[in-house]
Amino acid sequence: MFLYFQIFINEVKKLIKIVDFANKLLVALELYGK
Repeated sequence: MFLYFQIFINEVKKLIKIVDFANKLLVALELYGK
């Protein structure tokens, strides 16, 4: 059970990194577009 929990946490961390990167990309595009 604990192993599944660790795998789940690792996947969540990956998702958070992807979302963070997407947010930075959107901010950069907005700044570039102005």
